Amino acid sequence: MTKSTMALEAEKAELARIVLALDDMDLVKKVKASIKRITTPKEDPFFTNPANLAHFRKSVQQKENGEVVELTPELQKELLGL
Repeated sequence: MTKSTMALEAEKAELARIVLALDDMDLVKKVKASIKRITTPKEDPFFTNPANLAHFRKSVQQKENGEVVELTPELQKELLGL
């Protein structure tokens, strides 16, 4: 499994955890149904699009190189001048 695939799987798992935490919302129930239908990124055309794959790889590389910072709520407020 490549690093980008592992990152996608981790993101999918995190989304599933968020969905479980918000289980009572109607929209979330629809998202849960979508997650169950798509068992791997290979089954979703979005994840097989070459342009998207290149973007994912670039994003992972930027994170590994330390070029990406986490946008915390505090940093977001600071950047927005709130």
